Formats: sequence, C-alpha cells, structure tokens
Amino acid sequence: MDALRSLGRVIVAFWILSHLSLLAYSSSPQDLQILNAERRIDLSSHIVKVFLTLKVENTGASPVSEVLLAFPPTQVDHIASLKAALTVGKKKRKSYVPLEVNPTDLPDAPNQTKYFSISLLNPLNAGETATLEVLYILTHSLEPFPAEINQAESQLVYYRDSAIILSPYYIKQQTTFIRTPSTKVESFTRVESTNRAGTEIKYGPYKDRPAYSYSPVIVHFENNKPFAVVEELVREVEISHWGNLQITEHYRLSHAGARHKGVFSR
Repeated sequence: MDALRSLGRVIVAFWILSHLSLLAYSSSPQDLQILNAERRIDLSSHIVKVFLTLKVENTGASPVSEVLLAFPPTQVDHIASLKAALTVGKKKRKSYVPLEVNPTDLPDAPNQTKYFSISLLNPLNAGETATLEVLYILTHSLEPFPAEINQAESQLVYYRDSAIILSPYYIKQQTTFIRTPSTKVESFTRVESTNRAGTEIKYGPYKDRPAYSYSPVIVHFENNKPFAVVEELVREVEISHWGNLQITEHYRLSHAGARHKGVFSR
C-alpha cells in the first residue's frame, strides 16, 4: 500500500509540474509585438503565393512558445499550403529552420478571425526577438471579371485582400507589395501610402498599427495564365507477380477562369 501511495504522489506531482510548465510558456497576444512585417503577394499565376517576414519581440514577462497568424474567414478556406521557418544567422550564414504550424482557436475572436499557431523550437524569453519566414498559398482566390470573354479578349481577374496585415499583435512597421503578371492593371484601391511602379503595387510603410487593423483593397488586372483545376484524380497502381510496377493516372480537368463565349477559331 505504501508503494502505491508513493506512486500516486509521484504521478500527481508530475501532472502538476507538466501543467505548470505549459502555463509558464503559454502566451496571450499582448505578450508579443511585431517590430517589422513585410508581405509580398505574387499574383503572376492562377494561384496566389504570399511571402511574409515577421520580426517579433516578446514584450511580456514570461517566455512565449508560439506565434499566431490571423486570417479573415473568407481567406482561410482557400489556404492550400502554409509553412513557417525560423531565420538563424545573418547574410551568407543565414539558414532557415522549419517550424510546426497548426490551426488553433482563440476565444472571442473578432469578426470570425481564424488562426494558425507557429510553434517555436525554443521559448522566446522576455525582451528577445526572432525573425520568422512564412509562405502560404491560396487557391480559388482570383475572380474572373468579366465572367465571360470571347477569344480575342484578355482575361481580367479580381484579387481582394487588405493593405494592412491582419494580426492579433500590434505592428510597429509594415509594408505590403503586390506583384501582377504584367503592367496591364485596370484598377486598384488607393489608400494612404499607395504607390505603383511597373508590375508592383506597394502599400505602406505603415507605422504603429493596433491589433486587428484591416484596410480592404481590390486589384483588377490582366492574367492570361491557364486556370487549370484538377477536379478528380484517380491513380491505379499495378504490381505484377514478377515485380513490375505500372502506374496509371486519370485526371479530370476544368478551367476555373473566365468562360468562353462566341465563336472559337484556331
């Protein structure tokens, strides 16, 4: 009996210590601020690639083990891939360490904001900084307008986003760059500190933006890239008795861009 009581006390003590450790490294959005954020949005194909660089600082008193990314509900459903890495070293000795990223929830999220959590390899202590590189890819985020075109017309599409990076943290300084496939841009939203040069539209720099700041923008531009979508893929793998391998793939493709109208001629 004494042995069982001792074992029980050890288990309880371990449980308490493990939960205290988790509490010590848990963080709230008020514990971090973003010193500098740079976002580059690539619209050169039918998928949208977003490169995000964040320099974060722990302004709280306790170590922080995660950094949150925020997305509007209209965008989160279109995320096909999301990766993050920690920048280590400088210049020629710079390297990138992959980090784990998982969806998460926050209570009372404003405007149905959705979140992903980046798990740091080592907790960020009070006063320390870290630079993160984030890449996420969006699909079905370019809307053809007009929805129908004839063979001689160029394909025009809309892209919607925000000039201000949506974040649960205060951002001290930030800039967003949007790159289009060509200089043929029908229109784009002009807000404070908007500039365009060639195929690039620049929003910012913006300073001292509070958490959850948002400034909707729309870019209407030419994009004649194929908008191929795989609606169904069936892969057949056949292995013979003699060890031969045969793989056959069946694709059902569709065009997700503007629909064709009128006469088609080669």
